[in-house]
Amino acid sequence: QTIVKDVTKDMDEFRFYLAAEKIYHYVWHTFADKILEASKDKIKSEQTNTKLSSQRMLLEILTTCLKLLHPFMPFITEEIYSKLPIKNKKLLLVEDWPTI
Repeated sequence: QTIVKDVTKDMDEFRFYLAAEKIYHYVWHTFADKILEASKDKIKSEQTNTKLSSQRMLLEILTTCLKLLHPFMPFITEEIYSKLPIKNKKLLLVEDWPTI
C-alpha cells in the first residue's frame, strides 16, 4: 500500500524519475529479495491452504507491481501480465490503477 501511494503521488506530480526509481527498488529489493525468498518454503509446503495462500499473495503483489511498472515498460509488463493465471483479465493497458 505504501509503494502504491508513493508512486501514485509521484506520477500525479510529474516526478516520473522518482516513481520509476521507487518501483524499481521495491520490485528488486523488497519483492524479489525479501518476499519471494520468504515465500519459498510456504510454496513448497505440503499444506494446501498455506501453499495456495502464499501463491495468491505473490500473484496479487506481482499484479500490482506490473500495473505500477506499466507506464515505464509497457511491452514487457504486458507480456508478463498475459502469462498470469487470472480469469477474465483484460489488457494491462486498460486495467485499473492500483488503489490505496
